[in-house]
Amino acid sequence: MLDWSLLSGPIPVVLRLSAVVAALWVLSRTLRARRRLWVRWAQLIACLLVAAVVTAVVAYLARNVWMLYPDNLGPAVYLWSGAAVFAVNLTVTRVVTERNVGRAVVGVTAAVVVVAA
Repeated sequence: MLDWSLLSGPIPVVLRLSAVVAALWVLSRTLRARRRLWVRWAQLIACLLVAAVVTAVVAYLARNVWMLYPDNLGPAVYLWSGAAVFAVNLTVTRVVTERNVGRAVVGVTAAVVVVAA
């Protein structure tokens, strides 16, 4: 078990599937919140825009300013990075606005799973 590869095999598949399930859970909790419909959609759109801008800025800085990578990264890297930022944004807004500690802990755990993928 200690010699399993983290880049290929069953571990990345399980991690990605669990990240998709966790992201869908975070989205469903946001859409089923007890708020007005336009507030829920505004929250989703704002978090999505923040995630897109942060991902684009960090990608630009990593490639052109800091020159961390000589080649461009694949689109999957940017997609997962944006999904992680989106999950963290959405979870932070839910934790701040929600008073239930149990749901906040589960939401933070779901965001951690998405970030780990």
